[in-house]
Amino acid sequence: MRLSICTLLPPLHGGQQSLDAWLRSQSDTIIAIRCGRRFGKTYYLASLALESLLRQQQVWWVSPTYRLTRVGFGTLIAHIRKLPRPLRQHIQLYRSLPYRATFGKGWVEFLTTRLPDSLQGEGLDLIVYDEAATDRNLTEVIEQYLLPTTFDRSGRIILASTPKGANDFARYCEQYPCYVASTYDNPLIRPETLERYRQQLEAEGRGYLYRQEVLAEIVKELGAFWERLPELYEGELPATAEVVGIDWGYSSPFAAVWVYRISDRYVVGHEVYRQYLSPDEQAKQVLRLPKARRYVCDPSVPEHVYESWRKAGLTPLPASRDRVGGWQYIRQLIAQGKLQVHKHCFHLLDEFQAAQAHIRKPDDLVGEDHALDALRYALTALPQPTEPKPRKSVDEWLLEQSMRRYEREVRRRNR
Repeated sequence: MRLSICTLLPPLHGGQQSLDAWLRSQSDTIIAIRCGRRFGKTYYLASLALESLLRQQQVWWVSPTYRLTRVGFGTLIAHIRKLPRPLRQHIQLYRSLPYRATFGKGWVEFLTTRLPDSLQGEGLDLIVYDEAATDRNLTEVIEQYLLPTTFDRSGRIILASTPKGANDFARYCEQYPCYVASTYDNPLIRPETLERYRQQLEAEGRGYLYRQEVLAEIVKELGAFWERLPELYEGELPATAEVVGIDWGYSSPFAAVWVYRISDRYVVGHEVYRQYLSPDEQAKQVLRLPKARRYVCDPSVPEHVYESWRKAGLTPLPASRDRVGGWQYIRQLIAQGKLQVHKHCFHLLDEFQAAQAHIRKPDDLVGEDHALDALRYALTALPQPTEPKPRKSVDEWLLEQSMRRYEREVRRRNR
């Protein structure tokens, strides 16, 4: 009995079935699919590639990185293993780069866009472009390399990705037919789990990530990197600051901020924000303001600048290089009401207000960030609060001591 190709394909969940029905109704050469995380995009795309392979068509699976091509190839192999054995024996797999599967005159080849000149010389029925939103050269790759390969066989290009801001992929979603599949469309994921994720991100001031990663929205309002701003402080300041954070610069502004601890809050009480200061003048600007228990600075400060600071009496320690982690910690403090900025710190307040989310890396910001970097250096240099350990009862302590004695005795006997 002959089986139809459709009966040989892996089963799809409801959201994937809706996507598949929509895709088969489209006739455009370029089609975009915006997916939320864990929708099952790779599984579905591998199913499409398998169908084309069984029809003995020629397919490219294109990704921005080798790791992503390996993931796609592994998913295709998993689908192939579920085929009837007599059919499966006729499919050949090539497990070295470039990964490849062949069946008769048909084949699926897995390529990366890191070397776009290699994307030439073939006539294709289908191109699957996985995680297209992460490719910085998306328009160039499509128009100069991929699109011409579809001319002689009337092929099509499927761009599938979780969106990454208002980039080239977002423009293709506006110009061509686009299907939106959120994480909620995967019936295997419980809505309560996604709701907890939403609440967590919104509490941290990162609600835009939920909209992008789960709802598959194109987040265009890039000006709102900080969804909440720190409150203003107008009270008295202690005599000594906890820490001073320093961001080195010359033509770009030199910035330093003084962070004080008041009760359970951190307050930014002073700032220095100047251009074209010599290293000696920078040190004098910092040392003439209130003293601090510690000083930390940009870890990329040139050696000659640091030597000038040292001779002037300023010896800061290098701060953490973790930008994303630093921004996240600042967000947490703002969300908890534990970070305030004095109303006279105009430049820091301006940078908070003007900060924009990075188009391709929404966890990072673009724009003027000199005072913000200084603040990040300062706050990440302070010991972060930890939850106090609950005190043990007498019975718990005695039980723990007896278990330790027992373990020591067992180790002694086993020697």
